[in-house]
Amino acid sequence: MPLTLEPKSKFVLSYHIDDPQDTTLYYVRSVIKDSITDTTLDTVDLTNVAVTAGNNRYTKTYEVPADPSGQGRFITVITKVYTNSGYTTLASQFGVDEKQYLVQTRWNISLGVGGHDISYNRIRELIREGLAEALGKIPKPEKSKEPDLKPVIEAIKRAENRIDDIHIPEQVKTDLKPVFDGLNAIRVAIKEIKIPEKVDLIPLLEEIIKINKSLLTQDNRIKDQMSAILKAFEKGIPMTMEQMSNLRELIGSHIPQKASIKDYFKGKI
Repeated sequence: MPLTLEPKSKFVLSYHIDDPQDTTLYYVRSVIKDSITDTTLDTVDLTNVAVTAGNNRYTKTYEVPADPSGQGRFITVITKVYTNSGYTTLASQFGVDEKQYLVQTRWNISLGVGGHDISYNRIRELIREGLAEALGKIPKPEKSKEPDLKPVIEAIKRAENRIDDIHIPEQVKTDLKPVFDGLNAIRVAIKEIKIPEKVDLIPLLEEIIKINKSLLTQDNRIKDQMSAILKAFEKGIPMTMEQMSNLRELIGSHIPQKASIKDYFKGKI
């Protein structure tokens, strides 16, 4: 897990030569990059004022970059050792040192006094102080005015007066007895109507047949007129099968068994 650095705090960059007998003056440079974008944030040259045996430590105080997001950012410190002051020739015996750090605000959970225990009383005090400060900044609302209900009360009184002025006439009871008596009389009259179940048209047809037979020998004009009359009877006066059979017996041998009465009167037989 990388070391966490406080944003904008002072942090010492360092590099140590492993060989304690090496007293050569080297030139050490650290390049700080954003670990995500690989953007170079800064270049820092480390120094060693007194290079002696066992004191080959190069350092430089560096200000940690800010954390714009507030969610933390990772930086990478790449340190290389050079043999010249122009930082162009690497010392081949040393490798490249690379470290990663997390730049993020570090919260101190020890809010109490003394030791590392949490003081709940202190937490409550801080909450009360914060609430009091926040509430003090809230503008107080103006005192609300009481609504003027006088126009509403006056309108209700006017409505009550108008309601009092309404006079509903007394309802007159309607005598429906004559109506019911008339309906009963109609019902009785309908029941007394006698409708015959069947109308016997045989006598009428017998007379028509007799007239037709007496006129068959006359000119065709009279025969056609008679046929039209019988045709009207066939269409307008329904006949039962029994009546049709009786009519055929009256006509007799003038009509063949399978011929129709209509064909007989039309002169087709």
